[in-house]
Amino acid sequence: MESASEEVTFDCSYGQDAQRWLSTVYATMEKMPAGKLFALLKPSITVLADQPSDLGPFTAFDSLPTTVRLVLQGLLSSATGKHTRSGAISDARVASLASNQTLQLALLTCAVELTCYCTTGAATFPDVTSRLGQHTAGLDIWEAAGHFLHYLAAETTIPLADSVSNYLLFMRMKVVECAAWQTGSSLYEAICEGGGGSCCPGNYALLSSFLDGVNALARTRVWAVAAGLAAVSAGLSMIPAFGDDCVWLMNLVVQEHLDLLFDQHLSNMVACCVYATARAHGVGLSFKKVTDTIIQTFPHHDMQDFKHAKLRAESATGEARSGDTRQLYNEIFLPRLESSLQDRFPSMYKHDALASEIASKQALGFKRAALKNLSATDMNTRLTRFGRMKS
Repeated sequence: MESASEEVTFDCSYGQDAQRWLSTVYATMEKMPAGKLFALLKPSITVLADQPSDLGPFTAFDSLPTTVRLVLQGLLSSATGKHTRSGAISDARVASLASNQTLQLALLTCAVELTCYCTTGAATFPDVTSRLGQHTAGLDIWEAAGHFLHYLAAETTIPLADSVSNYLLFMRMKVVECAAWQTGSSLYEAICEGGGGSCCPGNYALLSSFLDGVNALARTRVWAVAAGLAAVSAGLSMIPAFGDDCVWLMNLVVQEHLDLLFDQHLSNMVACCVYATARAHGVGLSFKKVTDTIIQTFPHHDMQDFKHAKLRAESATGEARSGDTRQLYNEIFLPRLESSLQDRFPSMYKHDALASEIASKQALGFKRAALKNLSATDMNTRLTRFGRMKS
């Protein structure tokens, strides 16, 4: 499975090519014998249909199997190396795939999202996914959307509409930047327990591919924001290494402080990295200037993305707290990364005494959950250990 490595600028305007594509899929698949493929989906369809939902009059369950059958057809054929329209299942890997209800639910959820988009033109993800009760399945949705891209594009009899493939890429980008990072999500469980959702214990290929996508998107985004700021800031425009230094700090977050991404929007970390790098170079910059640049550069953002950062819980009551990106920077980001910044920029870095004082007080008054100390190195060690246990 390829990683989601590119930033996607998605035009949410309605595309008639998507509606035509969906109609063609339905018409073509109705002519194909279902065999056992449709039977394999019945339990998942029932489970998904029973999920609490407020989708109102919209119901796509009757038509869902058409798109999912096409994707599952490709998955099964890939596993056996032959066509499976007859429904014949003789390979153990196929049987395992067929019994993977988590992946089937993720495929069905993708089908709902795709049907909503093709019929209404609205980019609903991840709202519809959440309303279907699949809000913690970000890693599985990312995998399923990748299967949709691969196997629908491979179906030469039904050319994949550009707007449909772009929407699937948009979904995968949204998973990487925010939807996968909830505490208790399938990604969270995969890291903590060595398996979660459709990620089997000891098999970390999916995690590796996903984290490659996180790395690529984070680098692309932080570089674009750094370039945008340098274009309008006389101080930053005089620092040729500014973009590279921002990328270095973002890489450090992803590689050694992955826990900082949980319960946050990826662009909160982008804002913190760009702001900290500018300060390290002695350039004064407001946080609003950084977040405004992100919104201008990536139109699917809005200011709300930077007003609901998760902060440390109250130590006395355990009550959850949230704040803006500046608070996230002062309370969590700076205390974790300041020593690295000082090492990287020993002659330029200016110690932020006020921010450090705030951070020290916060450290005394607030605590983090156990997972929040889990680094990328710890994660890799855990996954390797799970792999040895399975071998």
